[in-house]
Amino acid sequence: MAGFALQFGPPEILRGLPADLLAFVGMSGGQRRKTIASMMIGFALAAVGLDSVTGTLRLTFGFTSLLKGSIF
Repeated sequence: MAGFALQFGPPEILRGLPADLLAFVGMSGGQRRKTIASMMIGFALAAVGLDSVTGTLRLTFGFTSLLKGSIF
């Protein structure tokens, strides 16, 4: 099973993302808007930091304290 999963590339992962997001929304109970808002906030926080491909800063706006792994 692990060998099969290692053969996944960007197209397969992109096809699986909508199913994952719909699963989170489906499991939310009756609070779909809160779940979608929480996912969007999580995506925004995950985008801050160092780009793993180019090594450039993303969405730090000159604040190096955002690179320490915690914004609080």
